[in-house]
Amino acid sequence: MTDEIKNAAEATASENGEAKRKPNDWKSSKTYFIARLAILTAIIVVMAFTPLGYLPIGAMKASLLTIPVVVGAIWLGPSAGAILGGIFGITSFIQCFGLDALGVLLLAENPILAFIVCFVPRLIMGWLVGVIFKGISLVKPLRFTAYTVASFSGAALNTCFFMTALIGLFGQGKLAEMLSENFGMDLGKLAVIQFAAAFVGINALIELAICTIFGMVISRILSTADKRSLEKAKKRTEKEAAELAAQNEQLKTEKDSLSSENRALGETLSAVTEENKSLKEKLKDTFDKDDNGRADFIDALDKDNNGKIDLFEKKKKSKADK
Repeated sequence: MTDEIKNAAEATASENGEAKRKPNDWKSSKTYFIARLAILTAIIVVMAFTPLGYLPIGAMKASLLTIPVVVGAIWLGPSAGAILGGIFGITSFIQCFGLDALGVLLLAENPILAFIVCFVPRLIMGWLVGVIFKGISLVKPLRFTAYTVASFSGAALNTCFFMTALIGLFGQGKLAEMLSENFGMDLGKLAVIQFAAAFVGINALIELAICTIFGMVISRILSTADKRSLEKAKKRTEKEAAELAAQNEQLKTEKDSLSSENRALGETLSAVTEENKSLKEKLKDTFDKDDNGRADFIDALDKDNNGKIDLFEKKKKSKADK
């Protein structure tokens, strides 16, 4: 019984420790990270291949895919931002196969460079947004500002990296020639720069405004919801831990009580054993004395009988002599 109480107490203490660890493990668990990353990935894919992901502006389209990347980088960290940025880049490269006019030109010029332009800038952008938010949020007074700065940097870095890669890799070549033909200027790299300033610049301003507002609001809401959920889980866990601690104390009390009872029973058993031993010795002495008395009595009877026999023999002999 004591062992059962001890095991129950140890199990309760173990559960108590696990309960205390739950709030810390809740947000950092792989399940948490993978589930939310999968949701944001699905959102990016849906937005990439539906009108939800792009806002038409004349001949160009402002991309809204930066928003889920920024949200993921702020919400889940730099690694998630890099993954989501890479997914954004892959969907952008897929659109080069007939879904985007500029992408078709890039793919026709050089598929490998087209992939680099579409993929690498978005991946780096997602990672840097997470790093920027993490760095600024370390200063508590700037915690709210971190959401705004990180969201703004998402769209700004996306445009900056994309256009840098575009100009650097496709400034000379067929794309520059086609842009020169379309705009009536044969200026090499300058044709691409003017193209970026005239068309992409407008998109960049719109993307900056939309991404900053929506990225800040959504990530703030999600982070606040997580914080509240964590606080509720912490309170619930603290309550469970208190209940488990009370149960643990009760089990310890019962264990101590049973230990005291067992000690008392052990002492009683020892006393009874000693008493039985004493009674056994007394009975043995009594029986030994009784046996000795009976032996003496029998010896006395034997002597008396022998005397009587001798007397009888004497009388018999005396009569015979007469």
